[in-house]
Amino acid sequence: MTLTNRYALGFLAAFIFCLSPLNLANADQLKHQSTFSYTEFNKPVFIGELHSLEGPVDTEILLTGSQPFEMRMLVEARSLSSRRFKKLWLEGVAINSPTNILQLVNKDLARFSNLFKGRLLSGDLFQARFTSNKATVIKLNGITLDTINNPNFGPILLSSWIGDVPLSSTIKDHIAQSIIDPDANSRRGAQVYSKVRQATVQNWLDPAPAIAVVTAPTIAAVTAPVVATVEVKPAANKESIEVESSQAKPAKPELKIATETKSTLKPVAIPKPAAAPKPAVVPNVITKAPEATKVAAAKTTPTPTVKATPIKVPAVKPQPKPVEKAIVKAPAKTEAKPSIAEAAFDEEEEETQVEETEEILALRQSYYQSLVTHLQNFKTIPYQAFQRRWTGEVRLYVVIDKTGNVLSQRFIKEDRRKVFNTQAQDALKRAAPFPPIPTTLQEKEFSFSVPLQYRLD
Repeated sequence: MTLTNRYALGFLAAFIFCLSPLNLANADQLKHQSTFSYTEFNKPVFIGELHSLEGPVDTEILLTGSQPFEMRMLVEARSLSSRRFKKLWLEGVAINSPTNILQLVNKDLARFSNLFKGRLLSGDLFQARFTSNKATVIKLNGITLDTINNPNFGPILLSSWIGDVPLSSTIKDHIAQSIIDPDANSRRGAQVYSKVRQATVQNWLDPAPAIAVVTAPTIAAVTAPVVATVEVKPAANKESIEVESSQAKPAKPELKIATETKSTLKPVAIPKPAAAPKPAVVPNVITKAPEATKVAAAKTTPTPTVKATPIKVPAVKPQPKPVEKAIVKAPAKTEAKPSIAEAAFDEEEEETQVEETEEILALRQSYYQSLVTHLQNFKTIPYQAFQRRWTGEVRLYVVIDKTGNVLSQRFIKEDRRKVFNTQAQDALKRAAPFPPIPTTLQEKEFSFSVPLQYRLD
């Protein structure tokens, strides 16, 4: 083979290698295109970023999956339950995707939903990178949770940001116009996840082995020895010798053990105490003495009289109690209590984590789509807004019972023009009751958020 042919083969091999989907390094060199902030109840929830190829952003091309991109979400809220976090994605996916497309990714959506085992905290960084080989790499705090090899999965996640009904119109505008919000960008740089959070996420993948709990052996209660009286009958002497223990006898009856065998104990003669001498009997002899003698005897042997001398105890003056100095403590700093609207989300955080199956997720998404469509039928453009060509956007949080009656509703996001907020509440009243909860879901209540966009186009 000539040298020219070798060069030609080498050039061809290098060209094929560069076109290989496994080595599209240049295509995966993404540029930071936009930064935005998402809020609920007028409080920041997360800071989002989109990275894509160099040049202007084409949202339609991104949604087709023709180009690689990366979505980043930095949690800015103090705490974000896994259920609430997943709803940010799953509701956006359901409202922006037709049923036939959802069927292609439902299995992977359920898989994605089950990746998150606990709350997300302020500073946690979520990443979803759609690569050139049509795979989506899911990371949290730098830990790879999963790689989903479905060409539709990445673009469907992105539709919750730039679809026809985005999570917020501000998000879509920032991405489409490549706007980097300077305030959000500065806050983004100030927050960094910690190694502790990395270890927590790693534990979701590799849970620490459960420590075996070894039950300690049961220790019998130690009781005092039973004091028994032992009667020993030696062969040579028929006298019984009673041996008593020096320990105190318990309240229980004594246990007597009769031994018939010869005892090895030698009988010890216990000396009997000497009998106390009896007082001598003095005969009662009556003798008459002269009167003088009696008087003398009475004088010489008087009965001693002891007079009690009182002891003077000095009076103790009561001393005044020391006055304690009052210590005024500074009032403890208390955190601001969440509003009623935020408390509704906190209730969801307490719920037990349940593995999401493909069938249940599909049913939940289909039911959510029917609820949104039902409410949209009662949305109208206010006459004042129509005259002045106003546009607006409202997002409601609704809780319904199993028959579809509205239990509670509140604004996640209000529009700056009250006419749209009033119309949204009016639409909700007229839409009630909603379609009942499917019995297969086995839920007494169903909560969902729904965006209402007021546009003239």
